[in-house]
Amino acid sequence: MVAASPTITPLGSRAVTALSSSNRELDLNRGGLPPHATPKYESTLRTIPISSSGLTIGNRISELTSSNDFRRFISGHPLQDLIGRPLDQLISTDEISQRIIGISKDGSIQDPAIDFEIGLSDKGAMPASTSAASSYSRFGWTRDMANKARALIDIGMHDEAKKVITCLAKTYNKPEFRDQIASYLWHPDFYPDQPRERYASGDGGHPPIRFAIDQSGELTRSNQGWAHNQIDAVGAWLHVTFYLANKIADKDPNFLRDLDTELKSQNVDKPQYNTDSILSVTFKALNKIHCWNNYDAGAWEDYSQLKRASSVGIVLAATREAKKFFNTNGYHQISIFNHDDFIGSLNNLDARCEQTLEERIPKNGEFAVECDSFPSDAALAFLLYPYNPGLTDEQEKAILKTIYQNRMGTVGISRRDHDEYVGSGYNTNVHSSGIYANKFTGDYKPAEWTLFDPILSTHFLNKVEKRLSERGEIDQESLELSEFHLRRSLAHITKEKSAYMKRHYSGADNGHMEYIKITVDKKKLPEAFFFDYHYLPDAESEPGRWLPNENSPLLWTEANNLIMLNKQQEVKALLEKYYSDIWQIAPNRAA
Repeated sequence: MVAASPTITPLGSRAVTALSSSNRELDLNRGGLPPHATPKYESTLRTIPISSSGLTIGNRISELTSSNDFRRFISGHPLQDLIGRPLDQLISTDEISQRIIGISKDGSIQDPAIDFEIGLSDKGAMPASTSAASSYSRFGWTRDMANKARALIDIGMHDEAKKVITCLAKTYNKPEFRDQIASYLWHPDFYPDQPRERYASGDGGHPPIRFAIDQSGELTRSNQGWAHNQIDAVGAWLHVTFYLANKIADKDPNFLRDLDTELKSQNVDKPQYNTDSILSVTFKALNKIHCWNNYDAGAWEDYSQLKRASSVGIVLAATREAKKFFNTNGYHQISIFNHDDFIGSLNNLDARCEQTLEERIPKNGEFAVECDSFPSDAALAFLLYPYNPGLTDEQEKAILKTIYQNRMGTVGISRRDHDEYVGSGYNTNVHSSGIYANKFTGDYKPAEWTLFDPILSTHFLNKVEKRLSERGEIDQESLELSEFHLRRSLAHITKEKSAYMKRHYSGADNGHMEYIKITVDKKKLPEAFFFDYHYLPDAESEPGRWLPNENSPLLWTEANNLIMLNKQQEVKALLEKYYSDIWQIAPNRAA
């Protein structure tokens, strides 16, 4: 029997309103910059070679935007005119506000292009999806919740973000989970390698990453077996906690102190917990397990690998975010047992994680590598945004080279090599449990995910904003690359209602495989698209079509799009404010 789903309070309309009213008061003159700048087109990104044959990022973009498969994919889309027009004809702030977000000129919400369904429970838990057809609706992942909290922060919904962050902290502070984390600190002086080896082997289990959400809306242990050794997810939780603390330090300087007080009241019968915050305990545990040289399953929760660049990089970003906070505000905001040990742990994490990251993401222009078995993993994109730990320009280019050469697909971005999860034909594969495809067929296509294009669009917009602030120049190349990924992100919004049959495990006591009907409504942002070879549109067209999988909407993707649309409005409003002829880059701007 399937447990009842928790009550989730939708935040979609409030998020849309927040997008329309986010602070746009950006000021370029703070550095004494010139009152006007002209577009600068320097071929430093488009000309990055991604193959020995001379193929460049620019070639790859031109190939993708002009492909018949992509044109078929966007045909009939409500935003087809925006998605399909030349990249140098920018989508304006008015078009973003009115056509995409759905804010009319009088400020009311009217027919948004996306039905945002992001939401949270009374306890602060956030499911991965709201689709009744998806098991994701009953579970919350630490990683997903951290990323969704980041989106809430960036669009100004700080109270809701606090609720999510508090939920995660209180969950890990429960004795059953806290003791698992703290156990890596027990007796390491006598057995210095024991914490690392125990984490690698899984002896004693790992702190959970995937939680069930009970009917009260609280995160609880999931009874289903899972690969919980996910260092990246722990880093994401720590990062968003200190990111918020730094973000609101002027307006709410006591955020972490108040959180610490709430955590102390949680375990009144265990006063020993109150000498060391779960935040400091977790950082010290990451140091003791040598997270920079350990095995973890990473973002995709499948194959345990040594020295995953994305995991190590996210921990490094979290460490530096925490150090930034403590260096500015001191170490008195949270309970810390043995300050010298804690500071030493942060400094060691910083140095060791950076060393591993330089091994995986070189500074000499070579391709970035996630890990030995899966070198070209799209999880590397997370280190461009939102978990950039301070990469050099060359390291960022190394990641872009890997993604553009190996992961860029027709409509989205595939996760890694040999990825069978929800790949082509997964819905009818008789040899799987209902989520895996047969990757050994000659015409196999991996699923193409929606997470990454909004991340890349935001990354390139950050480069535009940085160039404006530092040099008073418009980086037209980064602007167009951001526009490319904005268009692909918009194309992911389902243009019509889709329905198909899928093999599904019944889950009963004597469970068996059966066919169920999957329906995905329009205006949703799915987890991924899979290729359906059985579809025959007409006698003159190529067979097949890209369909959204049942995890639609994926609320992590919604979060990434909220961040992207917010940044699009910020940067383009800045351009419109200071450079009246910016739309010469976009001569066909909508009136």
